[in-house]
Amino acid sequence: MNRSVTLHRIVAFAYLLGSTVMVQAQEKKKDLESSLPIPGEFASWKVTVSEEDGEGETDGDRLFVEEESAEPKTLVNRPVVFEYSITEHTAKCMITYTKGYIEESYLIHGMRLYSRSDNPDRIRMTRGNRGHYNVWEGYPGFWPFEKKHYKGVVEAFEQECHYYTIADDKKFIKESDIELYEGWISKKTGLPVAYRTADGLAQYQFNKSPTQVIRIPEKYIKHWMTWFSKPPAGYEIPD
Repeated sequence: MNRSVTLHRIVAFAYLLGSTVMVQAQEKKKDLESSLPIPGEFASWKVTVSEEDGEGETDGDRLFVEEESAEPKTLVNRPVVFEYSITEHTAKCMITYTKGYIEESYLIHGMRLYSRSDNPDRIRMTRGNRGHYNVWEGYPGFWPFEKKHYKGVVEAFEQECHYYTIADDKKFIKESDIELYEGWISKKTGLPVAYRTADGLAQYQFNKSPTQVIRIPEKYIKHWMTWFSKPPAGYEIPD
């Protein structure tokens, strides 16, 4: 079979699978705990990640680690700022890394179209329902938590929060090899406040909901059309 045809079929299958996952996630909203919210059709927020130094103190400027090399310090490249916007069935995610470049992603129909500021003309496409891009099933960073991880209401970040931690879940820790994961949901608003992992503390900041539908730039639509025969429904290339 022609390699190009095979690749197109694989991507088409991933697109259909991603769309199914998104629909199922929307249908299961009512089954989730009320303290684990899902973004609405119009939402905007920012997540800032800071490393931690010593006994839980954060240090956003500590971007270097010691390594055994000729150089005394090596810059750690990791995401430090996530900016999200959702309008109807489209999401946009901008991720800033410590090395300075920004990754721009558009999520539509279960797929992710993206590029990086250090090479903006190189467009890529992959499934869009994983990791930090899985906005259809919940706010990023809260994926591990289940009802059994809930520990009650605590005072944190100058407010009352629903608190979750995997500390007592030995099975999860063994299977995932993750030893630290905790999260806080505002008791007042029901929205995420922060979550902590071994990578640091991630804090949420919510913005006003968008009033205009996100439009995907032409270069991303053209890349989509190299895999599919026509642009995604509702995203025709503007005249």
